[in-house]
Amino acid sequence: MKILNIKVDGVLNSTLEGYYLISVKCPKNYKIDLYVNLDL
Repeated sequence: MKILNIKVDGVLNSTLEGYYLISVKCPKNYKIDLYVNLDL
């Protein structure tokens, strides 16, 4: 439950917590892609 809540919060707030969660769930290669997309 906590993970889901944090994930939603991260996506809505687009905070560092969201990036960290994505990096943990997805591989490092995908993490870079998400970082680029969010940065753009």
